[in-house]
Amino acid sequence: MPALASDKIPYLAGGKGLALFAFRLFIQDVKDLVAKHVWPKIKEGLADADHNIRHHASERKKMLTSWEKDEFPLTWNSSNCQKGSYNKLLIILNKDTSKQTLPSLQHSSVQLSYHELGALLVKLAKSPSTSAARAPIKSKGFFSYALQMAYVQMKHQTPDHTNHEDFATEIFATMLKKMEIHFVPWNCDPSGRPGPNPSKVDPEWWMIIDRTKPHLNVPIPQSIAESSRAVALEVATANVSATWSIPAKLHQMQDLWKKTCRPDDWNIEHASLQDTGAGDNYKYVAETYEYVDNIFDCSKWQHHMALVWAILFSRVAPNISYRKADSKPKDQSEGAITKKIRDLPWVLPASKHRKGIKSPKPFVTMVSTTIIALRDPQSPLYQQAGARNGFGKEWSEKHSK
Repeated sequence: MPALASDKIPYLAGGKGLALFAFRLFIQDVKDLVAKHVWPKIKEGLADADHNIRHHASERKKMLTSWEKDEFPLTWNSSNCQKGSYNKLLIILNKDTSKQTLPSLQHSSVQLSYHELGALLVKLAKSPSTSAARAPIKSKGFFSYALQMAYVQMKHQTPDHTNHEDFATEIFATMLKKMEIHFVPWNCDPSGRPGPNPSKVDPEWWMIIDRTKPHLNVPIPQSIAESSRAVALEVATANVSATWSIPAKLHQMQDLWKKTCRPDDWNIEHASLQDTGAGDNYKYVAETYEYVDNIFDCSKWQHHMALVWAILFSRVAPNISYRKADSKPKDQSEGAITKKIRDLPWVLPASKHRKGIKSPKPFVTMVSTTIIALRDPQSPLYQQAGARNGFGKEWSEKHSK
């Protein structure tokens, strides 16, 4: 994901920029909520005479300090958070000093999609008195005010013939995904702890966005750290919206085929856009990748299909090559060259020391981008295809390197 601070990213224009800064305040509110909740017990544990209790408190403090520094503290895992936020929270919120089990976080029975959560935020933005005491908004936090201001401005920016609530909902849903917010603090279930305000946000309860099924406690293998990773992996694997990586072997995919988010292997940087030629004629190449990067949504069957095909192709392409004598047909029309290439057999390389791309990652990004762009009338590639009578030599030139 590109750096969200950049003003040059198209999807941050207008309302999305407002949502970006509002959600940054939301993230800070969540950090404050968790820290205020756990710090008294951590402080008490650090002063305890029992060595095990002091050690447990020290581990919680260390993990809290690390989690508070994360730019994306509500994500399963990211390049900005190598150990994963979910398993950090497991340790931060764990009160068990016996080390017999490390439970998953308490998951609310409520299950909202990104769109549904976006719609809820719009509803709360319209009712300031309600939003002040309703999960996932922290009471007396900054996000409540930022949410209201962002919504008011979005109403002014709504395009003609568009419902402003639908417009704001779509922006909130998009930015929740872009900012890798995968779970949020929620309120306790009706069967949980009773209280005067059961809808008030509770740091002991979490709502997993697009959650698929509940999860069981996992016995500790050797240590709290290993246990947190085991529990986080179990929860993330079973949740279709949790980040993931393509395994080395296709038979290891199993339930990963059902994922509704892109794998970590999909990255626009793998497309090597810096190798694209200079000049206006080449602009549509980079613009196509940027467009697909912005709209890619694996919950849509067309995008999911493109990803599946790309994964399958990525496991074939690095292991085949053209025979050298056939690789560069010359002095023929484009149609004849295309037919000749299509008629070439797929063969194993003659040498294990051949040059060229061997990693499957670039193919995952490039193939899925091409398929999605060709099926989307709004994509730069689709719009250029008619005038260029195909992909265009600039596209072919970039992808033949």
